[in-house]
Amino acid sequence: MHRFDRRQMLISTGAAFTAAVLTPGHRASAASAEIVEAKVISHNPTLYHGWPTVTRRKKRATFGRLFRCARGSRLSVRPRGNDAIRRRRQNMGLALCFDGLTWSWIARIPVRKGDDIKKYHELHAVETSKGTIVAQLRNHNKKSYRETIQTESTDGGKTWSVPHSIGVFGYPSHLLRLRDDRLLMTFGHRRKPYGNQARVSEDHGRTWSEPMILSGDAIGADMGYPSTVELDDGTLLSVWYELMRGSKRAVLRQARWNLKG
Repeated sequence: MHRFDRRQMLISTGAAFTAAVLTPGHRASAASAEIVEAKVISHNPTLYHGWPTVTRRKKRATFGRLFRCARGSRLSVRPRGNDAIRRRRQNMGLALCFDGLTWSWIARIPVRKGDDIKKYHELHAVETSKGTIVAQLRNHNKKSYRETIQTESTDGGKTWSVPHSIGVFGYPSHLLRLRDDRLLMTFGHRRKPYGNQARVSEDHGRTWSEPMILSGDAIGADMGYPSTVELDDGTLLSVWYELMRGSKRAVLRQARWNLKG
């Protein structure tokens, strides 16, 4: 099995966001996923396909890193500088870009008491309809081990809440604001049932629904990193990587699905 270090590949993952203090919560109202179609979309079995990101252009879905614009700027939640490559980072927080070329460091995300910042990884964030910035982190600290934890900003990313548990096992998460202003998180579930799951928030990230299974037939933990877009017809398209039975290299899979409830 081929092993790759995602953390060394990522300098930034991001989206954008801004305002409203949240308190940790757990379960929002019930929702379910109706799978319309699931299929393999990579076509070269000699290559290892890993960690895709799907995003929207004006008329189509495409692959690439996602930056969501807010007030004319681009925001990215990210580890700071080249230290991230050497895995010796001391800061993790918000970077700001106005021209798409240069970035300025804005703020540091605080570290939860007892945690090691080097065990926070692979952040992603979104701006709610009320302007709150909700960012989620992959956590490998003893507390909330292998969970997605969450932090929020109420002032455009200048300050952040201490990361806290939202009761979600799985990682890393991808956040999407839907047209109806609900938030959607999709994430890999690296224990049985191995696959990818989704949860929805109707209160700007304060609470999250019970999990919806997008895929639950993976043979093991070498899979995940889903990302999701909302298509013109309201259906959702999620793409992830997965090592499938009988294959030596991972493939890309996608599911087109409807969010019910």
